[in-house]
Amino acid sequence: MSRTLFSLIGLIILVLALTGCGAASAVAETIQCSGDFEATIYQGPSAGLSLVGPLSLQVDAAGNLTGELTANDGALIEVTGQAIGRSINLVFNLGEDKRIFGVGSLENDIRDCKGLSGGPFTGPEPGDSGDWGYGIGGRS
Repeated sequence: MSRTLFSLIGLIILVLALTGCGAASAVAETIQCSGDFEATIYQGPSAGLSLVGPLSLQVDAAGNLTGELTANDGALIEVTGQAIGRSINLVFNLGEDKRIFGVGSLENDIRDCKGLSGGPFTGPEPGDSGDWGYGIGGRS
């Protein structure tokens, strides 16, 4: 009898825990952050290349990023990546099978949509390297 009771209690606790996990993920919504972005390549075949302009990112509940950089010359550059907590990975699709890959740290959790961030990046050509910075100005 007590074995059946313990099994039943364990099953109830498991169901409640799984239900709670589902409720927590449903609360997190997709948010949009925007701010000023700047990246410059200092070494390699593309040395001197800069990406500068406003960057808008949509962040879903899992931390997946999609967005767009509007470069100073008016070009729209597709951005994808992931941010979890204070860590961020970015991929800038420059077209013609060329991409820049950035990794970095955020001053605050990505879901706060505020603060500074930055780090190193590579590409679009082998041997290219530089750094980037992003001042997140808030939700838009």
